[in-house]
Amino acid sequence: MNRRGFVVGAVGGSAALLVGWSLLPQRARLGTPGTLPVVAGEVGLNGWIRIASDGRIRLAMPRSEMGQGVHTAFAMLAAEELDVPLAQVTLIEAGADRLYGNVAMFVAAVPAHPRDREPGTEPAWVQAADWMVGKIARELGINATGGSTSVADAWVPLRLAAATARARLVGAASLQWRLPAEELQVREGVVSHAASGRSAHYGELAAQAAATPPGDVQLKPRASWRLIGSAAPRIDLRAKTNGSAVFGADLRLPGMRYAVVRHCPMLGGSPGRVQEIGRAHV
Repeated sequence: MNRRGFVVGAVGGSAALLVGWSLLPQRARLGTPGTLPVVAGEVGLNGWIRIASDGRIRLAMPRSEMGQGVHTAFAMLAAEELDVPLAQVTLIEAGADRLYGNVAMFVAAVPAHPRDREPGTEPAWVQAADWMVGKIARELGINATGGSTSVADAWVPLRLAAATARARLVGAASLQWRLPAEELQVREGVVSHAASGRSAHYGELAAQAAATPPGDVQLKPRASWRLIGSAAPRIDLRAKTNGSAVFGADLRLPGMRYAVVRHCPMLGGSPGRVQEIGRAHV
């Protein structure tokens, strides 16, 4: 094979691989129960949701709270689809899995006019660009907060994760009670059957729910929303006002070295002597 044939073949093969890769479905962002490590007494239902024995919801939080209320917004999205009170949702730090990457931040960088972003009227080139950029962003899985993209990014995957968890929990109750899932109701984190009087909270159903297929999962229609779009108190407000909130600067690990700045007690002063008390080794 001559050099020209090799170059043409390499370019053609690369183009074929790129086209084939682009036609594959985008990487799912639901995760598995093993994606989110659990502690004793808790059960993971997917990469976003785990259930405590008392029925409380542990929600993975991959975004930074910088005063924009994103922690409350994420909790509201999950609580809505799970049919639980907002106070029943507790946030836990998400891991480094790529499913938590901020895809919307990359898609927002596609240079399209706002008129081309109207739902249902996007030109074909915008749809194609969004697909490709979103696909690449899912593979990269870069976890970032910024550009007012946190809620936009979580709008579908987080709601879908919560709705899937709810479907598993209802399915578990249906199997335990040998009753059609269509006859069961969910309210405030409790699955019940009016005719038989049976009921169980999420914590009692979680273990079996982890092994129950979710079936056909549907997001709540807008007409059924009770939390989304309503005013809600910031879930991090109490901890931040009573001093119990833990920030990065509060973290102390065994053997960890940390430092603080010692300011001169006099205006215009300068250090007279610096005592070296330790040297960190990397």
